[in-house]
Amino acid sequence: MNKTETQVELLFDVAHSPSLNEQQRHRILSKLKNLIDQEGVLHLTAQSERSQLRNREIVTARFQEILAAALRVPKKRKSTQPSTASKERRLQGKKRWGQIKQLRRSTFD
Repeated sequence: MNKTETQVELLFDVAHSPSLNEQQRHRILSKLKNLIDQEGVLHLTAQSERSQLRNREIVTARFQEILAAALRVPKKRKSTQPSTASKERRLQGKKRWGQIKQLRRSTFD
């Protein structure tokens, strides 16, 4: 099987793309830095299938997934206070471990 004849390489110039704003460009460059070369070009290849058309579909789908994941902004974490029940569970667990350790002690009476 000669895979090089059906191999597809997708190149996307992240650094100079007019469809990205500066914030999106910076996010992609930082998230996908292992797939982007020095000139700011994203490289993706596919050669798993015998058909060049199928490899083209695979690499396009992977490009869309990777770009969507890189552009996704994570939700900000809201800090909350621990509930009374969780504080009580924590203290009960600490007391239980303390009792276990106390039973392990050897007594010299």
